[in-house]
This record gives sequence, structure tokens and C-alpha cells, in this order.
Amino acid sequence: MGGNFHQFFFILDRLETKIHTMKNLFTIIIGLVILVSCKSVKPQAEQVVRPAWVEQRPVNGFYYTGIGFVSKSQRPYDYQQIAKKNALDDLLGEIKVNVSSNSILSQYQNNQNFNQQYFSDVKLVASETVENFEVVSSWENKEQYWIYYRLSKSEFESQRRKKRDEAVSKAISLLQYADAMESGTQFVNQFRARVRALVAVQQFLNESVEGNYKGKQVFLINEIINQLQDQLIHVQIKANPDKLKAIIVKALPEPIQVNVKYGSKSVNEKVINGFPLKFYAEASGTKATTIAETQSGGNAIFGVSKVSGNQGVQLYKIKADLERLIKVDSIFNSTRQLLMNLDVPSASIVIDVQPIKVFIKSDELNLGEPLQIKIIEPALKKRLGDLGCSFVKNEANADYKISISTSTKDLGVMWGSMLQSGIELQIIVEDLAKDSELFKDNLQGIKGYQITKERAGIEAYNNLMIDFNKKIYPHLRAAILQE
Repeated sequence: MGGNFHQFFFILDRLETKIHTMKNLFTIIIGLVILVSCKSVKPQAEQVVRPAWVEQRPVNGFYYTGIGFVSKSQRPYDYQQIAKKNALDDLLGEIKVNVSSNSILSQYQNNQNFNQQYFSDVKLVASETVENFEVVSSWENKEQYWIYYRLSKSEFESQRRKKRDEAVSKAISLLQYADAMESGTQFVNQFRARVRALVAVQQFLNESVEGNYKGKQVFLINEIINQLQDQLIHVQIKANPDKLKAIIVKALPEPIQVNVKYGSKSVNEKVINGFPLKFYAEASGTKATTIAETQSGGNAIFGVSKVSGNQGVQLYKIKADLERLIKVDSIFNSTRQLLMNLDVPSASIVIDVQPIKVFIKSDELNLGEPLQIKIIEPALKKRLGDLGCSFVKNEANADYKISISTSTKDLGVMWGSMLQSGIELQIIVEDLAKDSELFKDNLQGIKGYQITKERAGIEAYNNLMIDFNKKIYPHLRAAILQE
């Protein structure tokens, strides 16, 4: 009996252990099921939160849409500002600029640079002035930030018409203001008032902008440009003298006097003060006053401090400085480009450029005796002649005087029957018109070796020319050409 009870409790204990183990196993299985369920549900939950406009760009016939997106990891500190800018740029990119067949822009349809510049200018202004766009929504997670803008198309067109009407009114007022000015003494202010009238409507170069001016309907932009060109046509620029003689690389002997007037022989001419002018030289290397402005009596002065190194007839021009004449506030680069196509008045000056006249005094001695055939002088004449210099026999007729002094000295035996000679050189360049020394230099310590003293001296001259061409001539040339 006792053995049976013992066996019974043993079986019961084993059964309890198995039940406990099964409970633990059941708990583990339940936990795994929950974990797998969570993992499978998490991406599904995120997809639900992610809005439809992020997944697919919205299309609406009544609105312009702008979507901005930024990676937070790439722009951790200013991602919201960048996303807003991107959204506005995206919205503006949807706004198409149509070109009217009667517009100024249509006349430049083959000029890609001008068209691209205009569209760039308009977009820049639009990004700063566009109104009444709304933030529809924004969305973000740990990695991304999105924002959604939209702008009513009808509202935008209404704003644009309002701005165009205001611009037309301002432009007409500026034209009337310019009309009231006197074309001569107030020429510059009158011209710039008309430029400001164009600036007022520059956003609408793609449209056939009309306005009531002087009691009739006109294409306003064309009218403004025609008035500007008409103003310039009536400007006279006269240079005195208009023919001059000059010497290569030297200054003009006298300044160029310029006088600017408005009108023609059939109309009372009036001087223009404050008129901007610009100097142009046909040949490169000319140094001159490049810009000037007329003063009292409509006069301006241009000085040329260095004529180009090209011998013969050269042409200078004095033109209206259109770039300064059209300089007003808030002008588009495309508007400036448009106005730079206007024809401008000019005056021409013919310059007869003569070669530099050089007198050379060369004392070339070998062991105290003059060389029968000089070495330095002919080599120097060849190089200076290539620069456009001519050579005179009379110092009184020269622009420059070059004095050369060279002599050799016997240095005795070097070895065996080989003798050596040393040579020294001094050279001076003088500007005779200014009575001034332009350049001075010397060479020494150069030697020649031969079997006779005379030949050693000639060899020293030949060796001297190598150093002369490398060390002396470049500086001499620069002094003569005023480089």
C-alpha cells in the first residue's frame, strides 16, 4: 500500500513539471507571434501616415503646385527654410511665360542669351514678389521634410493684371515727366526718366503692353525705345582736332577736345552738360583717358599718354557711354542688354603714327682702337627697327639718343699660347624732348680667348652680345616703348 502511494506522488510530480514546461513554451510562442505581428504592421502604419501628395504630385487645373523636399541628414539646421525655397521655386516653375507676337521679346526670339536672361530676371522678381500662395500641408519623419504650396491661377492672373496696370500708369507718368524737360540742358535727366519708364514695365516685355499716351493708344514699350533712340540720334559729338600726328608709344602732343550738342543745323543747337563719353582705340597698347563727362559748355577732354606701337594710320573713337547713360535703379540685366543695342553718336579721330626716331652714338674699341666693323650698333639697330624705330644721323632730329661705350683690355696669357681679353660696356638712353635719362646700365667681367690679343678682343665682343641680349636689351626695349 505504501509503495503505491509513493509511486502515485512521483507520477504527479512529473506531470506538474511537464505542465510548467509547456506553460513556458506557450509564453515564448505567444511573444514571438506578437513580435512578428508588430514588425509586419510597422511599415504598414508608416505608409498610412505618409500623405498622398508626398507619394504622388497633385494635379489641379485651378492651382499652380509647388512641392519642396529636403533630407534632414544633409541639411540638419535649415531644412525647413530650404524646403520652403524649393517649394516656391517648384511652384514658379509651373508658371509659363507666353510671348505675344506684338511684344518686344518676339523680336528677339532667335536670341537665346537674351531670352534666357529675361526669363531668369522675371523668375527672380517673381520669387521675391509673388503673393497669396498658401501652405497646404507639410510632413516629416526622422529623415525627410516635405512641404506643399499652391497658388490660385485666377488669383495670380488677377495680381499680374493689377501690377501691369500700375506699371503702365507709372511708365506713362515718367514719359510725361520727360516730355516736360528741355532736350538740351536736361538731356541726361530726360533720357534716364525714359529709361525708368521702361524699367517700370520691364516685367512685361513678353506682352503687347498698350497704354493711352498723348491721347492715343500706343504699344508702350516700343514707344519708349523709339523715344530713347530718337534722343540719341539728335546728339552731335565733335572732336578737335580730328586729325593728329603722333609718335609710336609716346603721348599725343595735345589733348583731344570734345564738344557735345543736341539738335541739328536746322534747329537751335544746345550744349549738353554731364553727358558721359567713352574712348575707344583701334589698336591695342594705347593708354588714354577712357571715360569723361562733359562739363560747362558741353566740353570734355581726353588725353592719350601712350600711342600704340603700330606704325601708320590709327583710328580713335569717342562715343556716348551708353552703359553709364542707362544706369538707373532696379534695371534688369535683360533690359540693360536690350538698351545696349541702341545706336549711339560718336566722333572719329585719325592718328598718323610715325616711327620713333633714334640717334645712336656708339664707341666700340678693341685694345684702344675703333673696330673697323662695329658689332653692337648694327645688332641693336636690327632689333629696334623691328619695333618700328627709324634711325637719324642728326641728334637734333631724334626723339631718343642711345650712347654706347665699349672697350676691351688685354689680360695676358691664359695658358700656353692662348691669350685673354676682358670687355666693359656702358649704355645710356635719353628722351631728348624731355631732356631726361630713361635708362642706364653696364656689363663687365666678360672675357674672350684666342691666340692673338686682337682676336681675343673680338671674341669678348661676341660673348658680350649674348649677355647684352639677355640682360640689357629687355630693359632697354621697355624704356623706349614705355612698357
